[in-house]
Amino acid sequence: MNKFSPFLLGLSLVAASGSLAAAQDQTPPAVSAPKYMQVIVEYTKPGKGGMAHDKTESAFVQAAAKANFPIHYIAFNAMSGKPRALFISHFDSFEAMQTASKVFETNAEEFDRINEADGELLESINQLFFKYVPEMSFHPHGPNPHARYMEARIVHVRPGHGKEFEDLVKVWIAANDRAGSSNHWGAYRI
Repeated sequence: MNKFSPFLLGLSLVAASGSLAAAQDQTPPAVSAPKYMQVIVEYTKPGKGGMAHDKTESAFVQAAAKANFPIHYIAFNAMSGKPRALFISHFDSFEAMQTASKVFETNAEEFDRINEADGELLESINQLFFKYVPEMSFHPHGPNPHARYMEARIVHVRPGHGKEFEDLVKVWIAANDRAGSSNHWGAYRI
């Protein structure tokens, strides 16, 4: 077991709170929660975010479309904290991720050029992979391309306390169920 066992709650792309859900498309997505999720966090250098970073990311999107990149993602810019962009993609197997990697290899020259331009704007980058935990999720939705906001909660569980945390989440799910809550979340473990 890792020193910390982080859980990412609320990562179904329609946020858990009613006020955020009201700002989004009210039609529930037809896709169920993805089995695996990749989150790339790009921290931009001071003064290098915003439109400059969006321009390099737009070049990546165009190159990915041209290369028939098989995995789609949703991008978010943080509204608080350090300036950063989050790119969330989902897939049902690591074979699908491997297929996507082959697209990068086949088009290496184009993607390397774009990554170099993007790298000039970045302070650091983190890449995380998460696995869906259905027993800790509550009425999860799949990714919603119409989402404008996302709420993510990261919970670090101390070693040896994983079972206690899971039991607490089950109590919270039962309370939401009894109350007839419209909340929903997908739980993922790193």
